[in-house]
Amino acid sequence: HSHIGWVKGIARDTGSGFYKKHHSLVREMGRDLFQTDLSQPDNLSALVHNLDGFQIDFFDNIQVRYFLDYRPDRVSQTDCDRAIANLGRFKTLGLTERFAQYTASFCDAYGIEQKPITSVHNPSKVKPLFDVRNSRLQQIIEPLIGYDNQLYQEIARRVDG
Repeated sequence: HSHIGWVKGIARDTGSGFYKKHHSLVREMGRDLFQTDLSQPDNLSALVHNLDGFQIDFFDNIQVRYFLDYRPDRVSQTDCDRAIANLGRFKTLGLTERFAQYTASFCDAYGIEQKPITSVHNPSKVKPLFDVRNSRLQQIIEPLIGYDNQLYQEIARRVDG
């Protein structure tokens, strides 16, 4: 949801420097998303099932992709398993919703003084695209996030360890 919203937000102001600094393919994706009401199940389903090439890299299980040293066309269970195995390469792991806990752990692990975070610098300016709690919409979007969810659950298990 957040990454789709971020790409959509690129086209919020097509005259801005932010818009212009992106590759033409990314600008095109942003414009297409900006014109699409993803709260409508048919539109969301069309997005999920009609991705190709460059779009797949942007929206198909992108969290898993960050933990791989290669680019799969579509993320598979094997890729997810490899991403989970790669978690062992990290000294610390954390979750955004437990950011304070993570920063404390990170600073402790590396002997760095922890300084309080007083502001958020990257809040999304795009209104919610769809209701992430809606079970029908969750089912539609599942192919794009199913392996990401498995990776998330493993990280949460290790963090809670």
